Amino acid sequence: MSDKTFSSLGTITKKETLQLVDFDDCKSLILEISKPFPGYHGHNLPEKNIPESLFLVTKEIYSNERIVRAVMAAKKNTELKFDATPGVLYLQNSLVGAVRFKYLKYKEIPEVAKLLMKEGIEFKNRKLVTPYDSIIHIRKFFEMEEIEEGIYHDVKQDNMFYLEIPKKLDWDLFEKMTTELKYNIEDSNFDAALVYIYTATSILDLIRIFDEECSVAKLNVIKRKYLGKIK
Repeated sequence: MSDKTFSSLGTITKKETLQLVDFDDCKSLILEISKPFPGYHGHNLPEKNIPESLFLVTKEIYSNERIVRAVMAAKKNTELKFDATPGVLYLQNSLVGAVRFKYLKYKEIPEVAKLLMKEGIEFKNRKLVTPYDSIIHIRKFFEMEEIEEGIYHDVKQDNMFYLEIPKKLDWDLFEKMTTELKYNIEDSNFDAALVYIYTATSILDLIRIFDEECSVAKLNVIKRKYLGKIK
């Protein structure tokens, strides 16, 4: 096993089906992922009493620093425990800003939204939104260790793995590659997304794999298949 580890900021890009959270106690526009990890069909996905991800849509696309500082200040004024990161997503064909929350219950949304508004973060008002697919970009902190050359395991999430690739991929091309790959692999039960993280000297491009019962052998097969398609 390699001792190569990364603790760095980066961005994950994925496509998800988003739907409206119609919550009377909060007038802000809240979206949630209707089916987390759509490429995976296992039995151990997160329970719905705590949504996998919630997105409070902001009136403007604030800088990452502005969101992070507002979240830091909000956490100092509540006993609620949650993770929050800046992101952008598409809404009615327009790119909009959002704060992505994890480990936040529905009933806790109003308190956190009010705390962020006190820090100057303004949210779009709630309106009717029918379920739709969106490309989502989320800025977050990654911690991973190399378990084999070019294959990494998330330090905090056992079911998350990362495959190193030689260059940045366009989402449409990546989605096409993934579809073709799944038709030509014995075990196609996994979800894939794109990631890049900053290293001390460069940017590292990766494919994120979500799989509850993944093995290094399966990861090697998936990696070889992707590399075979990357020109």
